[in-house]
Amino acid sequence: MSSFPSSFSSSSSSSSQIRLFLAGDFMPGRGVDAVMPSPCAREIREGFCKDAFDYARLAEQKQKRRFADTKKKVSARDVLGEVAKVIERFEPHARMLNLETSVTKKSSFYPHKGINYRASEENMFALLDVLKPDIVSLANNHAMDFSREGMEDTLKFFDSIEGSSDNASLGLRVKRIGAGWNIADAMKPAVLENVYPYGFAPARNDKRGVDVAAFGLCFEDSGVPREWQSTERSMGVFLATEDDKVPERLLSAIAKMKKESSNNAIVVVSVHFGSNWGFEVPRAHVTAAKALVDAGADIVHGHSSHHAKTAMLYKKKLILFGCGEFFNDYEGIRPHPGFPETSYLGHLRLLYFVDVDAKTHNFSKLEIVLMRQKMFALTTLENPREEAEQFLATLRQQYAAFGHLKLQLKGDGTTLIAWPDDAVRLRRRSDDDEL
Repeated sequence: MSSFPSSFSSSSSSSSQIRLFLAGDFMPGRGVDAVMPSPCAREIREGFCKDAFDYARLAEQKQKRRFADTKKKVSARDVLGEVAKVIERFEPHARMLNLETSVTKKSSFYPHKGINYRASEENMFALLDVLKPDIVSLANNHAMDFSREGMEDTLKFFDSIEGSSDNASLGLRVKRIGAGWNIADAMKPAVLENVYPYGFAPARNDKRGVDVAAFGLCFEDSGVPREWQSTERSMGVFLATEDDKVPERLLSAIAKMKKESSNNAIVVVSVHFGSNWGFEVPRAHVTAAKALVDAGADIVHGHSSHHAKTAMLYKKKLILFGCGEFFNDYEGIRPHPGFPETSYLGHLRLLYFVDVDAKTHNFSKLEIVLMRQKMFALTTLENPREEAEQFLATLRQQYAAFGHLKLQLKGDGTTLIAWPDDAVRLRRRSDDDEL
C-alpha cells in the first residue's frame, strides 16, 4: 500500500493552502421539507407518490422509528445531523453547494417533469443557516421545477440573503451562481474577496489575500429542459446547449477574471452534467472540463450523478466529474432497476474538501468524508471500515482511468485522501492527459 505524506495526516491544512468545501447534490425538498416547521403544501405529482411526506414514511419504515409528531417538527440542525460539525472540523475557507430544490410555496409544477423539489423559504433559510455556505449553484435540472413562478421566488430569496446586513450579522450571506434574472446575471460569478491562507495573520486592512470566484453552468444531458435557458430578457439557468460545448462567453469571462483579478482569484466552475447513474465519463465532458481549465479555471466541480465518479488532473488542476449525493430524502427508497443504488454505493453521502496552493492554485490534496443518512440526518457509517474500503476499491478502479491521483483510506476509517501521483510525470503521456 502506498503511503501518503505525513503532512496529510491531520485535518488542518499547511500555511500555503486554501481549502474549499465542495458538495454535490443538496436536495432538501419533498420529504425533508415536510418534516420541518414550515413546510410547503405536501402535494407532489409522481407516479407512485402523491404526498411529500411519503418519503418521510419510507425512512420511518427503514429505521423502524417515527419522526416527531406534527406539533413538534424537526429542526434544521436535527434534520441535518452531524454534518455541520464535520465541516467545521476541516475549517474550509469557502463552502459551495449545488442546490437542487426550488425555494417556493407556489404549486406551479413544471409540466411533465415527473419529479419536482421545493422547500419553503423559512425551512431553506434555517438549513442554510446551519450549513453556512458561501456560494450556492442553481444551475441544475431542479432549479425550475416550479416553473418561472418558482424561479422568481428562488432568485428573490437568494438576493435577499446576499444583500441583507441583518443576515450577515447572523453569519449568513449566500451568493448564488448559475441562474439569474437574465443570461448576464446567470453567468455572473460569485466572488469571495481577500481570503487568507492558513497561518497568515494579516495586518489591519491588509489586501494580500486571494479571491475565490465561482461560475455555475449546466448541460442538457443532466435533464435540464432547453426552455429553462436564460436569455437576454428572461430568467433561467446558464445552460450549455450547443453539442455539450462550454459557451464561449463563459470561457471569455473566466479568462477575463484571471487576467483582471487584483487578488489572484482562484476560479471554480460548478458544472451539472451527465446522467444519474453510471461511472463512464463521456468524452464531451472531458473536453468541456479541459476547455474550462484552459480558460483559467482552477477547479471543475462536477455533479449530477447519484454517486461518486472519477476525477483527473489537467495542467495540475483538479477536475471532479461527479461528487455524488450530499443530502436528500432518498433514504427509504428500495433499490430497483431504475434506482440501482447498491451497485454504485449510492447510499453514501459525500463531503469533498479540496486544497489548492494559494500562489499557484495547483491542486494539493483532496479529502472525501463518507457519511450516511438516518431519519434524514447525516451521521457516521454503520460499518465504517468495511464501507470505506469498499468505496476506496470502487473509486480506485474509476480513478485508474486517468491515473493521475493516489488514493488511500485515512486512519479514522471514514475519510479518503487523494493526492497527485508523481509517478505519472515519469510516464510518457499524450498532451491530452497533461498534468
